[in-house]
Amino acid sequence: MRPPRRTPRKILFCSMTLLGCLIIVFSSARAAPKKQSPAPSAASALKLYQQSRFRMSQELFARLVQAKPRDFSLLFYLGMSAARNGDPRTAESALSRIVVSTPYDNPFHVQAAKALSTYYGLHPYSCLQVAVDPPKTARWHSSAMPLKIYIADGKQLPEKFYTKRLSCTEISEFARLSRNPRFVLDLPRARDYRSDMKSAVIHGLQEWNWAGKERLLSYALVDDPTKADILVFWSPSLPGLEGVTYYPCAFNEPCFIQISLKSTDTDRIFRIAAHEFGHAWGLEHSSHHDDLMFGVPQDKIGKTPEGSSSATIPSRSDRATLRALYTIDPDIWFHTVGR
Repeated sequence: MRPPRRTPRKILFCSMTLLGCLIIVFSSARAAPKKQSPAPSAASALKLYQQSRFRMSQELFARLVQAKPRDFSLLFYLGMSAARNGDPRTAESALSRIVVSTPYDNPFHVQAAKALSTYYGLHPYSCLQVAVDPPKTARWHSSAMPLKIYIADGKQLPEKFYTKRLSCTEISEFARLSRNPRFVLDLPRARDYRSDMKSAVIHGLQEWNWAGKERLLSYALVDDPTKADILVFWSPSLPGLEGVTYYPCAFNEPCFIQISLKSTDTDRIFRIAAHEFGHAWGLEHSSHHDDLMFGVPQDKIGKTPEGSSSATIPSRSDRATLRALYTIDPDIWFHTVGR
């Protein structure tokens, strides 16, 4: 007589950390071989973590994350295992990947952000583009490197492109016009522009050269706007902003930046440019005043003045955020338009 078939049972683990309790439920079936089911390995890794055997739990969670790189529960315990195992690089990477990929009210975001602050004094931030519904992460594909960047020598876009926040239709219209060599050539020169302002923008861009050394991204300045992935123009003023960056709305469209000449101080233009290039890479705003990317959230733009950061170079948290963004596979890839 055959024994009655057993139903799969639930294994419930509650891991208490310094920052609270996260509950993970794993299912296991009696007949499933271990190597074919990730559940026993995940359960074993969590058990090792609870036993404070952090080196071994880190190794197991690292293998699990390779198979499921966007599983935030696995990333969280990989990060916490690494932090307790004295491996700050792995901990920062795993926990920051959670933060950049999730909204601020996501439970894993909250826990990962607290851990990064507690262990390392870091405050990376979400890079979800809230202008997209639902919000998504976006960055440049490695095949787009080096990004071709055109910085206009005083060229000002037509008034309709700087007097209000642009829609996707208007962004695509600009993208089409920018592929015409005559369009940029015939643009007027901004009234208050000086040649040293272009140098200030280049210096702001160079503050991101560390990312090239870490092989996250690279760029090259070009003189032909029709071949550029990122274009920089000037405007007399912007509605409630010092600078603005527009992402591509469709495939094969460039990103473009506008810098307001409401202030003609080159130190300020340098900071604005460094901030806007952070957006061009895919970074969102930080809520920490010491970060270069501190600013007003996208859904508040045009309603309140742009926040002013005291930072002039990317902070440790800005760097951690960019590293994480260029480690994950985002929801949206930006591809080169100039080849």
